[in-house]
Amino acid sequence: MEMNLILAIGIMIIVGFFGGMIANRFKFPRITGYIIIGILLSPSLLNIISAATIENLDIITDIALGIIAFLIGGAFA
Repeated sequence: MEMNLILAIGIMIIVGFFGGMIANRFKFPRITGYIIIGILLSPSLLNIISAATIENLDIITDIALGIIAFLIGGAFA
């Protein structure tokens, strides 16, 4: 069953935000928390967000990867 796209985006944003905060609390970069949460939400592990829903979020995926690359670049500066 395909999840509502707005719900999927909301879950990713809220859970990702808290994952970044938890990673920061343990003295890791926030990006580490974002990556771990992304792995947990994926269909490969917990299947919280289905593969069909992820296929419909291609533009969101591209934007998220751009933000992650920007954050990684900022960490090196």
